[in-house]
Amino acid sequence: MFSRDVTYSRSILLVEIFSKLFGYTNVSYNVLQSKVYDVLYCHKNIDDTLQQLQHGREHAFEVIWASAISSSSDHGNSAMANSSGNENQRS
Repeated sequence: MFSRDVTYSRSILLVEIFSKLFGYTNVSYNVLQSKVYDVLYCHKNIDDTLQQLQHGREHAFEVIWASAISSSSDHGNSAMANSSGNENQRS
């Protein structure tokens, strides 16, 4: 039972992370697939995406973690909520 709860909690966390990640990279993917844009515009778009990813890494994880805990708790899963007290010990 606990193993299933942990697996479910990890899945929610990964979905939250990948949702944010693909939100950042989807725009760059579309720009790079288009033949209309010039190289300088594409380069700037990649730099902007890298900055967004770095900012997300530094500042958005706590928001993603809280959202995943909330989603997990909403579905009656306590494994992730129980581990939330240990999140500050990771640093």
